[in-house]
Amino acid sequence: MCLPIVRCTSYQQQQWPILYDFISASVKVITNHWMYRWLLMCKASDSYARLIMFYIFVLSYTFCSDVQSAIIRTVTRDKYMLKPLINFPFLSQSLREFWGRRYNQLIGTIFRESIFQPVLQHLSSKTIVSLIVFVVSSLLHVHLAAVTFTDSRANMSNMIFFILHGIACTIEAHTPFKLPAPLSWLFTQLFLLATASLQIGAFTRVGPDFYTVNAPLLFQQKWIPKLPVPKFCPK
Repeated sequence: MCLPIVRCTSYQQQQWPILYDFISASVKVITNHWMYRWLLMCKASDSYARLIMFYIFVLSYTFCSDVQSAIIRTVTRDKYMLKPLINFPFLSQSLREFWGRRYNQLIGTIFRESIFQPVLQHLSSKTIVSLIVFVVSSLLHVHLAAVTFTDSRANMSNMIFFILHGIACTIEAHTPFKLPAPLSWLFTQLFLLATASLQIGAFTRVGPDFYTVNAPLLFQQKWIPKLPVPKFCPK
């Protein structure tokens, strides 16, 4: 896969008109800058509230891909679109759905085409191949953490996070029963919340100095509306 540009299906054209991409981008960029200014104001902590703040900040950063997708769909007369980075991950009813179809679909596609499918030609077990993909993903994130942070704990926690999720996905795939949708969604979100600090905790343990030098795209543009930042910091 050279570029994450895919053909629009009739279902996508009907479900998501081009205007939706522009509206989504507008809402996301305002939310992203609002959350960024809130993170700048608050001290570093390991609280779940700060984890959720950073998670919203990350998800809303995809406003760039929404704009690009809208432009591509407009230029190609709605025949092609940019592959979405995320697809409402908070609606996931299983870990396999979260990683396979909703969160960071670009990286998921790259891993599927460059690792999963080629390795599967030599190994007959999808379970083993899936675990290999999670291990490779953990090594990638360990490298990113080592480059970004001086705290070596971030390296090990990233490794534990992805291996833990790989094992959980394996157990889920071999579970002989299926929970009702509401319970499945609840347990999935609780597991993600319980393990989130292993992967993004390093970003919540850094203070305003880190975010000051890592401002989001278009943050200095005055034409973008600014939401008022709350005068308290979640604990």
